[in-house]
Amino acid sequence: MDEIIISVVVGVLISAISALGGILWQRVKTIMAKQDVRDEALSALLFDKIARLHSETVAQGKPASVDDKRRADVAWNAYRALNSKVIEDGTTAHLHEEIVNAHVKED
Repeated sequence: MDEIIISVVVGVLISAISALGGILWQRVKTIMAKQDVRDEALSALLFDKIARLHSETVAQGKPASVDDKRRADVAWNAYRALNSKVIEDGTTAHLHEEIVNAHVKED
């Protein structure tokens, strides 16, 4: 009799643990999907920052200030950290390189 009760209790516990594991896994997948969306949004904002710096300086034939170059470096480093498979000769890299290589604006 005790063996039957133990067997039933163990079966119920295993089922409960499995159900809890399934619920937790679904929550982890949801959190990971939301994080991917956040990373994409942040990546888009960083690209926009670099593109805007480029359009305000290099695209207009103007020199870039040291501060502009520093801001481009900060945005580029964050962009690369978010995008581990970033192409070093892609659009964002090209814009960053042109900002960094632009003549320095005299303050």
